Amino acid sequence: MRALLLLLLCAPLRAADMSLETIREKHGLPGMARARLQDGKLSVEVSGVRRFGEPASVRPGDQWHLGSCTKAMTATLVALFAERGLLRWNETLPELFPQLDLDPAYGKVTLEMLLAHRAGLAGDLLAYDGGKLWGRLWEPGLDPSEGRALVAKTMLEAPPASPPGSRYEYSNADYIIAGAVLERAAETSWENIIRKELFRPLGMNCGFGPAGGHVREGGAWTPVNKDNPPALGPAGTVHCDLASWAKFAQLHLDGDAGRPTPILHPASFAKLHAAYPGQEYTYGGWIRVSRPWAGKRGLALNHVGSNTMNTADIWLAPERNLALLSTANAAGPEASAAVDEAVGSLIP
Repeated sequence: MRALLLLLLCAPLRAADMSLETIREKHGLPGMARARLQDGKLSVEVSGVRRFGEPASVRPGDQWHLGSCTKAMTATLVALFAERGLLRWNETLPELFPQLDLDPAYGKVTLEMLLAHRAGLAGDLLAYDGGKLWGRLWEPGLDPSEGRALVAKTMLEAPPASPPGSRYEYSNADYIIAGAVLERAAETSWENIIRKELFRPLGMNCGFGPAGGHVREGGAWTPVNKDNPPALGPAGTVHCDLASWAKFAQLHLDGDAGRPTPILHPASFAKLHAAYPGQEYTYGGWIRVSRPWAGKRGLALNHVGSNTMNTADIWLAPERNLALLSTANAAGPEASAAVDEAVGSLIP
């Protein structure tokens, strides 16, 4: 059995918890990490290796790819810009993109609808321009911001996949376009915005793109160091160490409780954590659900992310000032089950 590395930043994990080593070996994964943030005290536990077949162990300070858990960060930036008067939640796509010849169906689609996956965009970018749009995003010389502008133009000038507002359809394009909205408002790249407005104020050690992952080939894990195209950044290319990701979690725990935060007022967190009517997905890149363990209100916020090579899972229980985080440097059914079990065994 490989050695288990345990970092106790403040509070130890409960002895009754199932060890991460046990969970990782049960599901046959190369490497995993998990963290519990309770009342501002963080515990991080890691297990396994960075690359399958090699001896280097996972370390507590390693970076983990967050995939679609990035979306909550992008929505947090939208809330910040709304507080500053640079954007409005109810601003329409024609107002946000006056330079585009939008399909008339998007005339009443608002920024908040975009963030709640109610804009009518297809869930798969391959559905546009015969797959050529997706191919162009992989061009090595394409600037990420230009890629986001291309997504906005291609998708919003085409007819919607469904009548806007009629149904929930999860789409990375919604958040890619939200990133383009931020870039137009700030006149700089989403990467610059998130570094300046989120990572630095919170003291987060984070970046973008590959963080080391694995895919299944012939029944065995094959190490890879790839990611989705950089233009997908606002929808899911951030990587962080768990202590940094926990700082973002604490921001939302504090904001929901009305405690002071470095960058936003409580009203903004109320908006970010509110579900679009008739669905669980919020305006802020979270799935809002009710869980008995989350406190009297039962409010829990969750999101899962994967770039098909890594997996990440986060749960917030604001009433209990509790966050649970889990990651794996692999993806697929085994990884999904493992990260779910890893956070589940930490639930009080």
